[in-house]
Amino acid sequence: MKTFISIADIKQELLKVNFPSLDTIVGIATGGSELATLLAYSLDLPLELIHINYRNEANQPRYDSPMIIRNLATKSLKEKNILLVDDVAVSGKTLQVAKQNIVAKQIYTLVVKGKADYVLFPHVATCIDLPWHV
Repeated sequence: MKTFISIADIKQELLKVNFPSLDTIVGIATGGSELATLLAYSLDLPLELIHINYRNEANQPRYDSPMIIRNLATKSLKEKNILLVDDVAVSGKTLQVAKQNIVAKQIYTLVVKGKADYVLFPHVATCIDLPWHV
């Protein structure tokens, strides 16, 4: 059984977060793309995407470790404070690979569920279903 989390639920939790000074939002595609886009728009910040693949449609690992499919388009983040966004971080491997491949002044992480600097729904123990999951 999955727990459905609506856009309204996400908005309510995001309003509770006291973000540090941020310069850029970086979404991990594809799972974090939508949330990163919403955040970038809401916070009026630039958006970058890093494409990383680890799990298949059945949520099983495809590879021994996450693989970068397409890196960031810009390399000018070394003086920036960024918020790295994904939907779920169970093992944290995808966030770790992303962080190892991004040079930034400071990298903060945010997920809907799992392990990160900011977790919107830390109390949800089941798998989640988000409005943009097809």
